[in-house]
Amino acid sequence: MRDGVKPLSGADGRNRTGDLRVTSALLYQLSYVGVASENARSATTHWRWTADGAQRSFETTEDSIKRPGASVHWVLALKRELATVRTSVSFAPKSLSMQLNFIGNIPVPCASGETLPVVDPADGEPFDALQRGNAPDIEAAVQQARRCLDDGSWSRLAPIQRSRLLHALSEQVEAHAEELAKIESRDCGKPLRQARADAQALVRYFEFYAGACDKLHGETIPSAAGMSVLTWREPHGVTGHIVPWNYPMQIFGRSVGGALAAGNACVVKPSEDACLSILRVAQLAADVGFPPGALNIVTGLGTEAGDALARSPGIDHISFTGSPVVGTKITQVA
Repeated sequence: MRDGVKPLSGADGRNRTGDLRVTSALLYQLSYVGVASENARSATTHWRWTADGAQRSFETTEDSIKRPGASVHWVLALKRELATVRTSVSFAPKSLSMQLNFIGNIPVPCASGETLPVVDPADGEPFDALQRGNAPDIEAAVQQARRCLDDGSWSRLAPIQRSRLLHALSEQVEAHAEELAKIESRDCGKPLRQARADAQALVRYFEFYAGACDKLHGETIPSAAGMSVLTWREPHGVTGHIVPWNYPMQIFGRSVGGALAAGNACVVKPSEDACLSILRVAQLAADVGFPPGALNIVTGLGTEAGDALARSPGIDHISFTGSPVVGTKITQVA
């Protein structure tokens, strides 16, 4: 066994190395017909299997299912041995990397040095690690966001300049849409098709809010003779965003995109179950020229980092998507 790849085994626990001689097209079809439903998102990365004692690997693509290559006989045979297939087909574990918080356009470890495993929902195995942020990390992000407002690098940007940056970010997200979809598919356990749709939704949110930057108008109000009454809109300041696990890219886009368009600096605490795509988008924002502190990401548990974000006196407005129970707690402590 090499590279940490588990040998193929059946429901009876016996090694079945060499039993599964299939093509990439077959494995992709299996994930669609439900034979490997527990590993349905495995088509997003490299598969490895053993055949004739040799390790082999390939990467499936969307086109794989459109090409011939797998006989119906094999599909039907494997459907009859559902338990065997589920234990026989698995991801090749990648070497663990370490995802850091993203504060002031810089990847930084958390103050405690503690981490949380990123677990693959398909097989229950960790494939990455992220920071277990807490109150000191939240406060570092809040302070960085406040500096970004105070020094004017974000707060005093003309609306058209914010618009251009958001447009540039939408273009970067579109250029990296497949990468983001694969990240989110594996992190959340959702089908790749859905993750691709989520990436495109994120593109559209940033496009929409880019167009809104210079359209946040005030009003003039009729009043007594000789008096002029008018209103204008201004940002809250530093906004906090708690994003759930099921649609991280989409909810990040609709929450953070609007806040950035209005001129707020953002501190985001993604769900500890789905952080990876949001961290990548923050990196893309830095790449296109967002100033340090405009967008900050701190990962960690909701009861620790999320609680600290809700309680922080430096947060001027907080956005939350999740359960009514947690929403009630946030309302009480914010």
